[in-house]
Amino acid sequence: MFTTLFASLAVAASIADGPPPPITVSLSDGGQYSRGEYAQVQFRAAADGYVLLLRADQDGRIRVLFPLDPGDDNFIRGGKTYKVVAPSISTRPVAAG
Repeated sequence: MFTTLFASLAVAASIADGPPPPITVSLSDGGQYSRGEYAQVQFRAAADGYVLLLRADQDGRIRVLFPLDPGDDNFIRGGKTYKVVAPSISTRPVAAG
């Protein structure tokens, strides 16, 4: 199953009464994927900031989805939607957006 540390925070914040969360994360196909199937993650922040998007697989491995390379800038602009496409199991993702 494809999960992110940020997804649960965004969902929990969106359920609570009050202002919208500072960042929202959505998963294609409800976050349920078969081995080798590609998954798409979209995220959007309310304000400019820095994002680290992680994936934890069924074996407990944690991988960085965004930014792709440790040298890449993880600064994002508020109000812009970013997309990351990644296989649900192994290999590195390809970012778009």
